[in-house]
Amino acid sequence: MISTKRTISAFALMGSLAGLPAVADTWPQKEWQLDETSLHTSCPYCSDAEKAKVQLRIEKAAKLKTWVEPEMQRISDWLQGEEFAAPVIKNSEKNPDSGRIYFLNDSSSREVAKMQSNMSAAYTESGEIELPVAGVLDEVQLGDGPAFAGETLAFQAGSLAHELHHGVVMGLDSRGALETHEWVSEGLAEAVGLAWARREYGASPESIIVDTPRYDQPLTQTDAPYGRGHFFYYLGEGLSPQGPVSYMPELTSDGPAGDGAGWIDTYLKGKGSGLKQAFNRLIADHTDSKSYFGPEAAAINSPSLVTEIRSPGFGNANIKAGEVGAIAARYEEAAAAFAPAEWEKLEDRDRVYARIIYTENAERANDLTVIVDGEVQGSNERHVSLIFGAPGEEADPAIVKVTNVAEDATSTTAQSYELKMQVTPIGFDIPPCVQAGSQAQIELEGSVSNAELKRALARGDVRLSSSSGSISSDLVFNATGGTGSVDINLTLPTVDGGRKTIELGAIDVQNGSCGIRMTFSQTRDVVAYWDPVNDLTEYKVQGRTALMQDGVMYVQDPRMGWVRFDLDQFAGLAVGMSGGAIPGLGGMSSMEAIGGIRTFDLPDMAMEAFEWDKVVKATTPEGQKMLSSMPNSANRIERGKRNCIFESGECAMFLMSDAQATLQLTYDKQRRLTEMNAGGHWIRFEHGDFTARPLPAHYTDMSVLMNMPR
Repeated sequence: MISTKRTISAFALMGSLAGLPAVADTWPQKEWQLDETSLHTSCPYCSDAEKAKVQLRIEKAAKLKTWVEPEMQRISDWLQGEEFAAPVIKNSEKNPDSGRIYFLNDSSSREVAKMQSNMSAAYTESGEIELPVAGVLDEVQLGDGPAFAGETLAFQAGSLAHELHHGVVMGLDSRGALETHEWVSEGLAEAVGLAWARREYGASPESIIVDTPRYDQPLTQTDAPYGRGHFFYYLGEGLSPQGPVSYMPELTSDGPAGDGAGWIDTYLKGKGSGLKQAFNRLIADHTDSKSYFGPEAAAINSPSLVTEIRSPGFGNANIKAGEVGAIAARYEEAAAAFAPAEWEKLEDRDRVYARIIYTENAERANDLTVIVDGEVQGSNERHVSLIFGAPGEEADPAIVKVTNVAEDATSTTAQSYELKMQVTPIGFDIPPCVQAGSQAQIELEGSVSNAELKRALARGDVRLSSSSGSISSDLVFNATGGTGSVDINLTLPTVDGGRKTIELGAIDVQNGSCGIRMTFSQTRDVVAYWDPVNDLTEYKVQGRTALMQDGVMYVQDPRMGWVRFDLDQFAGLAVGMSGGAIPGLGGMSSMEAIGGIRTFDLPDMAMEAFEWDKVVKATTPEGQKMLSSMPNSANRIERGKRNCIFESGECAMFLMSDAQATLQLTYDKQRRLTEMNAGGHWIRFEHGDFTARPLPAHYTDMSVLMNMPR
């Protein structure tokens, strides 16, 4: 059985230090000796049962001696090798060359008996290692095996190392400052004990550290000072490859001032980064148990932050208000949920969702750091992960920790904040065509940036791949695998904890250019060629050629050469060229629609209820969006050949109607628009090696071009 308390701190018992041995510059003691005479064995008036108990203790003391003396020597050699200062140690009365270990007899007084029940070892004001009978001797096992059973052996060894470190501190000039801060003195000693127990016995922190770490409490103000051994141990593990305690001699050469935060912060900044970075890394890597964040966190048995997705598929941000102390952390669990009843109303269920976790409305936002599943986010940075939607709640909720440490740790104060989680659908804008040997950017649709997705892809649980060529971490497709149709796939976690691969679309890799030829039902004499790579459109109308690039129209006039038109002038020309507006497009001319051809790419993200301005829009001279007159209403959309985008199929067709007209959009497997039909008037789009001619080089100088008279 492991004792529930390691020590009654020797420093709490210390009085005057007069008469103590002089502090040694080197480690003088090479041996340790257990003083068996300190164990009361005289019992002339005892009963037979009491005498048997005394005899048992004598035998256990002999067995303990064979273990504790060499164990203390090994610990001493280890600490000396780690360059710890020499401890203050009282020599054995029997052997002046040995450090004294003795028994604190359980019959000496009621107070001593009370102490023994709460301790496994202690370092005394006289410089001795004190072993209680109840806490140590009674745990000894007789026989040929180890002195203690199971984890108790590592625990007792860790206790000895812990107490010897108190002896080290007693000999330091910084002793007074260290002793003043119990979380420092006991935390350092506990870290030394843990380091020894792990090094020699493979012990876990939970089996050695007496107090459960409490990171929900301010680092420098805790009612569990022994639990700070966890902090000092892993702080050292992150600092030095030589071991988790090798930094301590340098750290303790100067004692803490104030509450101790500035002391550690200054030391760490001298090593390259401050307490903020070290604390965040420690919380991310070494706090697997929710009990480390207090009883409120330990009681969490279901996600404390849940965002439920309902039709039409957009989840509002769920909010969890919180407060976090100075140099402390909070624990939450977050999960996306998809309402089964509402899920059945979604037409397109092959859906990729982004789970976005972040903080808002914090008093000092720069001091807060969000850590999700062990990943430390940057200052004011959102954590984005992808999930494939399905009915139910996530089987593996996200573990979210929020820390509060200022860059200048001494200025950290408790603060309130809101932890938010939003679950929203996203889409991938796959370029329909790429010329062989070139590159094309894959764009995101929705409220997630490419940089956020890049971080999500770097974790390894989400993979964006292509059947040929390659995709870089910056979402750039490299068409290096020859020509033909290239499938773009996404593999990501599912709600039930599994994984799923979906087809996002296909890219047509061609030897020639990726051009578009457009013809019109009303004006057969107008043929337009679109080069989506160079954002260039060439129009041929009854032998006259026109080019449009970057929102400016250039017409090759037989008499005047190339002439520039601004957009406001182009609008009138386009109506004349097209023979009038196409009914159902809200008065917008067909050529205006063509000018915004990229806006007709069907968004992957919201098939069942996409916004109208994602489908039909153009740009006014002022750069504002000009929408059609059709209502933004999901129930006025009819869709044919469902799942065409994510699964095999020749096309996807969408009928969108209001009281005035019906617009039909048809797309091929590459999600390329092939026809727009409004009231029987159509624009057809052919995709292939159609090249729009660039402007002559000398006409890129705007000062050369003339303005067409109105």
